[in-house]
Amino acid sequence: FDVHLERPRDRATLNFNPEFKHIRNEVTKYMLAINAESKELKVVTDLKLPDVQPISLDKAHNVQVNIV
Repeated sequence: FDVHLERPRDRATLNFNPEFKHIRNEVTKYMLAINAESKELKVVTDLKLPDVQPISLDKAHNVQVNIV
């Protein structure tokens, strides 16, 4: 985007500048178009996850330690 606004820019008055409003609208349209395009390109994958259950920590486990 070519921006031909004088520097330094006063942020308080910039919102009333017609050229700034036009640039802001064009940038917003561009960003929305990119977002829509990326959503169209998104590949939907249906992952089949394994049916697993967590190990219960309430039950004592038989742990053996061999010291050599």
